[in-house]
Amino acid sequence: MPPPPLDVKNLSVHYHLQDEPALSAIDYRAEAGKLTAIIGPNGAGKSTFLKAVMGLIPSTSEKIEAFGKPVATQKDKIAYMPQRSSVDWDFPVSALDVATMGLYGKIGLLRPVRKKHKDEARGYLDQVGMADYADRQIGQLSGGQQQRVFLARTLAQNPSLYFMDEPLAGVDIATEKIIISILEQLKKDGKTILVVHHDLQSVGSFFDNALLLNKVKISEGPVKKVLTPSNLSIAYKSPVIANVG
Repeated sequence: MPPPPLDVKNLSVHYHLQDEPALSAIDYRAEAGKLTAIIGPNGAGKSTFLKAVMGLIPSTSEKIEAFGKPVATQKDKIAYMPQRSSVDWDFPVSALDVATMGLYGKIGLLRPVRKKHKDEARGYLDQVGMADYADRQIGQLSGGQQQRVFLARTLAQNPSLYFMDEPLAGVDIATEKIIISILEQLKKDGKTILVVHHDLQSVGSFFDNALLLNKVKISEGPVKKVLTPSNLSIAYKSPVIANVG
């Protein structure tokens, strides 16, 4: 059996000045070629989990591996799409510039960006329906358009493992349809995608698997196995709304 796309053992995160850990003793093994939702209440550690796995924040663990090797050595196989709220949208770059950033691993450090790279980046913008906005400054775009541009940058990296932090949050219906269509195609192509997702009602429609967190792991596996009233009541510490998933 090949090693899993992501294998995490005993991952904990403790932010300075907080009494309780943000995450405690998380064990998780991603299933290859699946679209997985990371779900849980606000403050559950969903985004923290992705950032810790990527090495963007301090953590402790026994193991964080991608494809059988430390994540730090596998960055060419991983792409991370942060929350839109964490981006400086006043930065003076165009949509095309942002998409081209996804090619920097291929272009090389401090190497010139050539026409062929720009053309390739335009192709990724076209894939997300943003080719007509290539020269637009990113701050002039709507929230959904900004999200699509950052998805184009992520696609340009052409990884095997995707980490996406709330790509569907606050987007319009057209953007949601485009993003879901692309995620489904990535899955068909054998990619593994982990997505922080906030809408419990749509988890069953969009995702194969789920990882349910609330500072500790509550459950993981196929969506129907995870989204049980018992699991959700534990995670959300309250009775659960019917018809979830």
